[in-house]
Amino acid sequence: MTRPSYIEVDLKAIRSNLDVAKKAAPNSKVVACVKANAYGHGAAEVAKALDGKVDLFGLACLEEAMELRQSGVETPPLLLEGCFTEEEWQWSSELGFSSVIHNKYQLEFFLSLKLPKPTSIWLKLDSGMHRLGFAPEDYQAAYDRLAQDEHSNSITLMSHFSCSEELKNPFNDQQLNTFVSSTEAIDAKRSLANSAAILTREDTHFDWIRPGYMLYGNSPMPGETPKDRGLSQAMGLYSEVLAIRTIAAGEAVGYNQAWRANKETTIAVVAVGYGDGYPRNVKNGTPVLVEGKEASTVGHVAMDMMLIDISHLPKTRIGAKVEIWGPNLSVSRVAEHSGMSGYELLTRLTTRLPRRYIT
Repeated sequence: MTRPSYIEVDLKAIRSNLDVAKKAAPNSKVVACVKANAYGHGAAEVAKALDGKVDLFGLACLEEAMELRQSGVETPPLLLEGCFTEEEWQWSSELGFSSVIHNKYQLEFFLSLKLPKPTSIWLKLDSGMHRLGFAPEDYQAAYDRLAQDEHSNSITLMSHFSCSEELKNPFNDQQLNTFVSSTEAIDAKRSLANSAAILTREDTHFDWIRPGYMLYGNSPMPGETPKDRGLSQAMGLYSEVLAIRTIAAGEAVGYNQAWRANKETTIAVVAVGYGDGYPRNVKNGTPVLVEGKEASTVGHVAMDMMLIDISHLPKTRIGAKVEIWGPNLSVSRVAEHSGMSGYELLTRLTTRLPRRYIT
């Protein structure tokens, strides 16, 4: 008997979510972000489902790009952190990958190389996030140097929002204004909008959009459900009840006796734990669904198991299906109880959980 815990990924939902992005920005090309194993959904499988339907795949590094190429994916990747060594630049150039350049060190290194083919460069501006990118006062000069180099066959101008999911945050306008003022004199394609901006800020769409979180059916805006934006959550995380026991008032369950019953309580043991990527220290009361009915976590999550209170569900039996999150319980709602973002919950899931795909 195999362990009854698995991830189910609806590739049809991901394609539908891509359509939402394209409808929001019909005049923009698309970088589909499938970095970090497609936010935990399986990079190769997701990329195959979107191959030919997007213009680039957004990835963190060459290793992620090579996985897609070796899986037969033809849509080229964009390396969002750029290349780190001469060997990586050689590979990227030879294979036709696009790459970000985001600081003076990377720029000087790139300009010093002799590459087999010209490559497409995305030049990053720090519009205020202060993570990666050239300062506005240095951006034009960096572009001019790249434009004069024979190894760059196209240059796309890009930046990244810091607070786009906070719709009323004035810093979004500040970043947009910085991006526009730093790029308006340059004759090149531009890219700024991430998922939140795609869904809410038409004035940020420019020539390229970069959907990530929304591709997987999740709204980045706090308090929203996927349906609020016409999205379909693509991932379900499922398991089963392994054991059921009733404890008396005053008794504790799990490691460190972290939760103690204040009345007679029926506890179910579910076969998902932090060894699968589920957070160890979720708050008591984090929701799960048992055969479609809501229950809640109690005590510390163990490596392979979690505990839930099913006192109000007396018909529950061993083997009952448990939805940790999925189409009936949004990952965003679970995130609200975990002290983490939905992004983190998705990307931390381990390879121990088999992934099943609906095509």
